[in-house]
Amino acid sequence: MERYGFKDNAEIVMKRDSIELKAANAPRQGWDEAFLQMHSKGDDRLPDNDVLDDDLLEEWK
Repeated sequence: MERYGFKDNAEIVMKRDSIELKAANAPRQGWDEAFLQMHSKGDDRLPDNDVLDDDLLEEWK
C-alpha cells in the first residue's frame, strides 16, 4: 500500500458503481515550503554549463 502513497490512513469514496481509495495525505504535501527553501539558497537554478558538444548538434539540424 505504501507504493501507492498509503501510509497510516486512507480515504474511502463511495460512488454509484465503485469504491475509490485515496491517500489521506496529499502526495506532494510540504513541497511548497521545500521549493521556497531551495529558492532562498539559490538551489532552484538550472546549471549554466552546456552538456552537449556543438559538433553533435550539427547532425540534428
